[in-house]
Order: sequence, then structure tokens, then C-alpha cells
Amino acid sequence: MYIKSEDTMSSSPVTDEVLKQFIESDVEEEKPSPSRVPSFAPAGSRDALFQLTNFSNNHVEKLSNPEEQLQHLQLQLQEHQQLLNHLKAQQDNSQPVSHKRSSDMLVDVNEIEGAGALGVTSSDGRRAARRAASVRQRTQITELESKLQNVASMHLQLQEENNILRRRMKLLESGVQMREQHLAILMKAREQQQNEHKQQASGFRAPVLDSNVPAGDSPSTSGFSHAKEEYELACTRDTTNKGSVFSNTAMCGIQERLEGVLGDSDSWGPIACSEPTPTYSVQQPAFMSDAKGDTNRMPCGTSFTFFANPAAWSTSVSNMIKKMTPREYQKCWTEFVKEVSMLALSSQAHGLDTEAHLQLVKVVTTCLEVTDHIIALNPAAYYSSMYVNLLTGQSETPPKEYWRRCVQRVKLEPEQVQYCKTAMEEHSRKMAGVMTERTQIASDLSQRLAQGPGYAVERYSQPAVQAAAETSDLAQRLHSNVQKEFVNNSFVIDFLTMQVLTPLQIALLCAASFPFMPDPTAMAEAGLDIAGVELSIL
Repeated sequence: MYIKSEDTMSSSPVTDEVLKQFIESDVEEEKPSPSRVPSFAPAGSRDALFQLTNFSNNHVEKLSNPEEQLQHLQLQLQEHQQLLNHLKAQQDNSQPVSHKRSSDMLVDVNEIEGAGALGVTSSDGRRAARRAASVRQRTQITELESKLQNVASMHLQLQEENNILRRRMKLLESGVQMREQHLAILMKAREQQQNEHKQQASGFRAPVLDSNVPAGDSPSTSGFSHAKEEYELACTRDTTNKGSVFSNTAMCGIQERLEGVLGDSDSWGPIACSEPTPTYSVQQPAFMSDAKGDTNRMPCGTSFTFFANPAAWSTSVSNMIKKMTPREYQKCWTEFVKEVSMLALSSQAHGLDTEAHLQLVKVVTTCLEVTDHIIALNPAAYYSSMYVNLLTGQSETPPKEYWRRCVQRVKLEPEQVQYCKTAMEEHSRKMAGVMTERTQIASDLSQRLAQGPGYAVERYSQPAVQAAAETSDLAQRLHSNVQKEFVNNSFVIDFLTMQVLTPLQIALLCAASFPFMPDPTAMAEAGLDIAGVELSIL
């Protein structure tokens, strides 16, 4: 039931129908229903407000795909913003009464009857009704703004979670690529090793009894050489397709600590053959040999560019990488830093589209590829060079402030900081389990040493055999534990250098870290500290 103003005939049918719905909705009893929406809103906006009310009461329905959920919230956010703008426009248009046609305004019957009982004219009643409608509109707008803010905050939260999932996905993809590359490196090294063994076997000649006839390699010599080469290859392979610098170190450490309890380590197995084990020299090009003719060592002043294009390495170059000493690797690194330092300064001064920057990208890429091969084939050369002063050759541990000053020379983008945060959170989460396992291994080792007889035992005696079995188990556990640490560190190093940092940033960090080799994990922590980002380990 409703009434119109005097100029009813001039009103449009659409407006009358809308206003009729508005009056009928006001006359009805107030019911707490989430579907009640202002009738003057357009159909699309009314549906959007209905969806928003249900959304605020029942919360958002979790979708199986975060991308679909994010798009759903974005569409809702746009619709609600349009509805809010429409309501604000309606409120602004209703403020000046002189611009409002009297035929477009309807008055609530209850308000008019109340105004008539008080002796108020119909014009005053209509103005009172308009004021009441304006108040209701303001209340609805306030509620809608509050709901819109809630939806916007949830949208931002879901968007941040989606970004975190994307960064973790990229981190895992980088790890898969890293393992595939190292597996390919090890498979190629194994194939070269097998080919070398076949060549050696084809030239083998059986020994003769006549001493006047020259004989080739004896069976024992050939057997020992094969065993030696297989042992060298085994040191670079394991079940995780990675090499570890700590594998032999761990074995030797346990062996030395138990020698006082179990006697000489030679008593654990057969007596070693007194015949010396020969070494096979692979013929190298003349430019790869030094003055003494040693083809197993790199020439003086060799840089990583000397080993460019690892995919085309020959067997001789692979053997050179396997026999590289930590000191030789340190010399290669020093030459690399000298080269990229000049190229980095030129790139900063003249821009990234110069020949110097192109050369910088080439040198840095070659260094990363060669270092990956060295870590896979000869990890001792790399890890024995960490925390070593390259000028003095002495072991030193720089303080945290040292790495902080190095990172300050490079301006990290906000997205790079977030990727560093994701990598370090994953690294910390995995290393927590590794260190817990290592603590248990140390406890078992201490307990084993405390239970020892305290004196040397005879060879092949029952205590010696039992101790050898227990020691082998501890050594295997320690090797596996150190291998996990090795994989986690390599995981972070490869991700930061291959996916996060640019070649120019890598060159600047390497130059700033000299005379030490850069520690990627320490630098990542320093970068997060500078940016004020805290790790959240789940």
C-alpha cells in the first residue's frame, strides 16, 4: 500500500514499479534475512549484494584451485565496488531536494498517517519520509563498505598465499632441474670411465713365464688399478646422485678415534698387497701440460673459461676436474674474480646493452656450469675452499657483518627478497631434521666409544669383527646425514644463483666477498636481515 505525490501522472512506469517495491519492503515486518537488499539498486547490483551477504555470513567456500578462488573474489570485488558507487550516487542525488522530482518520491503510509495525526501537512510528511529513507541508505552503505573491506582483506590474504605457493613451486622446479643436471653429469662420467676401462682391457696382455720376453701389466696390477678407479668413481656417486666431500672424511674420523680401542685398521680386512698401485696417465694436449710434463694438473693462470662448454668435455678434461686440488680451484676462482670485477664495473658505468655486459654474462654462466660439474665430480675441491682466505691460504671464518656489507653492495628487488625468504625457510625446515639426526649419531658414537675394551685386540677376533660392523653402521649413518646437508646446501646455492640473482649481481657479490668465496646461505640471511624480513618456519 503506497501513495504518490501530486504529479503522479508524469512519473514513468519503471520508476513507479521500483518505488512500489521500496515502499512494500518498508511496510513489511523487519526480518533478519541476508537476502534483503535495497530495491532501487539494479538487478545485477542487488544480486551482488545478496552474494556478499551470504559470503560474509557463511565465509568463502574453499575451492580446490587457488587460482579459481582468486578470480572469484576479484569478480565479487568489482561487482561490490560498482554497487557501492551506485548507492553513493543515489545518496548524493537525494541530498538536494530542489533537483528531485516530486513524482519520483514515495512516502511510507505509516509515516504519513503519523504526520497527519500530528497535524503536519503532506509536504512535511514527504520530507520526513525522504529523510528516513536517506538514513536507511547511509546505514546500508556503511554496512556494505564494512563487508567490502572484509572481502578486500580476504582477497589480499589469498593473493599473498597464492604468491607463496608460486615461489615454492618455482623452488621445487629448480631442485628437480638441479638433480637432473647432476645425474646427467654423473652418468656421463660413468660412461667415460667405462670406456676408459674397455680401452685398458683391450690392451691387456697375459704375463709370460720367460723373463727375457717383456710382459705387460700383471693381473694383480690390472685388478688393483680397476679397483682404484672404481673407488674414485664411487666417491663421487651415491643413492642421491650427488657427491659429498665429507664421505671419506667421516670414515677416516671414525677410524682414527677407534684405532686406540680396536687396534690397527688393517686388522679389519685382508692384508694389503705390497705391490705398488700404478697410475694411468692420459695423454693430454701440449698446451695443457706444465714444464715437468704432468698432464694431471692445470697450467698456471687457468680460469673457468678454460673449461668452457662442459657438454663437450673429453675424458682427459673430466679426469683433470676429478684430480683438481682445492688450491687449484682457489686459483681458478681468483682469476674469475679478477675478470668479472672489471666487467662488472664497465657494465655499471655504460649499461647492460654493452659488449662488457654480454661478456660478463658469458663468464658468469661458464663459472656456474663448471662449478656444478666440480661439485658433482670432485666436491672436495669446492668445499675445502670455503672459509679460506685466498690471499694467505689460511682458514678463516668471516663474521656476519662481513656478509652484510657484501650484500649492501647489491640492491635486491622486493621479489628477490621474497624468493630468498622462501628458499631459507625451506632450507631451515630441512636442516632441522638433519641436525637432530646428527645429534643422535654423535650420541651413539660416544656411547660406542665408552663401551670399547680400551686396549688393542687381535686381528679377526670377535670384538674386532663386532666393532667393525658397528663402526660401519655408524659411518653409513653419518655419510647419509652429511649427504642430506650437502644436498640442502646445493639446493639453495643453485636456486639463488640460477633463478633469483642476475649475472651482474652475482659478479658484484663475488667481487665484494674476496678474498673469501661467497657463502650463499649466509648472504641470503644477511639480505633478509637488511630488508627486515623474518623467517616463518612451519
